[in-house]
Amino acid sequence: MNYKIIIAISGFGILFLMGILLIIGTLLKWKPLIDPKVRQWLFSTQYVDKKYFGTTVVIFHNFLMGLILISVSLMGFLIALNK
Repeated sequence: MNYKIIIAISGFGILFLMGILLIIGTLLKWKPLIDPKVRQWLFSTQYVDKKYFGTTVVIFHNFLMGLILISVSLMGFLIALNK
């Protein structure tokens, strides 16, 4: 196996875990994911969503981002394993 493929699989594995943790954390209502503070995130999209649109949009945003991360990682897995 080529070292690039091993690095790619590891990277896509991290993306997969991030997506799973984002979805599970939202389901379990982890406070940083549902009620973010102003300076808590590098990109404050969750804080802005909560401020202007409410908690429902933040929950939807978390689920959507989790699903996007999982789908991108699965596509990456398939491409890396196919080579």
